[in-house]
Amino acid sequence: MKMRLDPLLAQFKEGIYPAVVDRLEPQTGNFGEYLRWNFMVPTTKGEAITVTGLTSTIFNNRSKFYKWATAVKGKEFVDGEELDTDTLHNQKCRVYLTIKDLDGGGSINQVEKVLAADDVNTDMDELDDSDCPF
Repeated sequence: MKMRLDPLLAQFKEGIYPAVVDRLEPQTGNFGEYLRWNFMVPTTKGEAITVTGLTSTIFNNRSKFYKWATAVKGKEFVDGEELDTDTLHNQKCRVYLTIKDLDGGGSINQVEKVLAADDVNTDMDELDDSDCPF
């Protein structure tokens, strides 16, 4: 069987894109537990590409996890309120993607920030998502 080595390249330019939360995966690393957020981002070809971002599992109003969850849910949480991460699945949002260069060559897109689906109060150029399949 012949195999071709494809270069690992970022699929999107840096910017804000419409997305849908695909899943959150609990992970364990050198610094403890964290969550890998998987988002589906539509391409101009009508396909969807998975991009990922990482947060801790700390859920307080100063954590990245809290900020991303409030953006996806479209609401602030009150002290003592619980969040079932399963309720984040299939929710629309927007993601701010950056490009991360990889050791050894290539690049990938990385989720830097999550915004509410209807958040237009940003100084970054917005992608026209009128053709978004989500």
